[in-house]
Amino acid sequence: MNLFNKGIRNDEEEEYENYPSFAEAMEGKEEIRRRRKYPRSRDFKDLKSENKKKREPKKPWGKGERLFVLLAILLTVGTSGILAMSARSWKLPGMPRLKIPSISIPFFGEETITLEGDKTLDKDRAKSQAAISKFKELTGALSGVYGLYVIHLDNGFSYGVNEKEVFQAASLIKLPVMAAMYQEAEFGNLDLDEKYTLKNSDKVSGAGSLYGKPAGYQITYRNLVGLMGKQSDNTAFNIVRKLLGDERITEVIQSVGMLDTSLEENETTPKDVGAFFEELWQRLSAAMAGREIS
Repeated sequence: MNLFNKGIRNDEEEEYENYPSFAEAMEGKEEIRRRRKYPRSRDFKDLKSENKKKREPKKPWGKGERLFVLLAILLTVGTSGILAMSARSWKLPGMPRLKIPSISIPFFGEETITLEGDKTLDKDRAKSQAAISKFKELTGALSGVYGLYVIHLDNGFSYGVNEKEVFQAASLIKLPVMAAMYQEAEFGNLDLDEKYTLKNSDKVSGAGSLYGKPAGYQITYRNLVGLMGKQSDNTAFNIVRKLLGDERITEVIQSVGMLDTSLEENETTPKDVGAFFEELWQRLSAAMAGREIS
């Protein structure tokens, strides 16, 4: 019996001895908590420094990237400079005008100066030289290109600075259009007192009061020409241009000697504008004298 009990006790003692100690049990619980808190995959993570994947530092821009950025900056600055220069006709304040090299024109050329007419008129020549010097003085320090053309209507003496340079005509292009309108009335092709009914499609913003009138507003052709001359009215110009047609207006431009003027491109020269007023003066003088002029 004792042996039996002893055997039981030995088994119990052996089983008890197999039980973990309190510290081991607590350590086991901590291990369970740890495993619950962290993914199991991390238990097998190799922590050896030689097996860790080294994080490579960010590489600076290479030569290709730096070259691309440099070219982009140069292209942007260059394009801006070219556009700014071209808008000022390649003329900066206080500097000579930049021109394309050619056989007859120097790279840094000065403005063209022309003296025409009777060269024996010393008084007119002296005045013209003084005017040219003053003109150069006033415009030399400005950006852009400026033109001048003067003609003495009595003797034909003329002089100019950049008088053959092509400029944007702006509202000066309305001059031959007005002349064409009066010619058509003189030829009997239209009545200047006839009324025109304004449409919304006729309106062009900018100069002039006709743009603010409502559709259905009526105005005579004579008043349309008057608005073009007094207010530089863009809507009136648009109506008259469509009425006459570009072909008829171009005929008038050429007939009065405006050889370098383009209605389509809205371009003209100082000399062409001078030629228009010279022709107008001659025709007016002939009409007042009772003569006809072709």
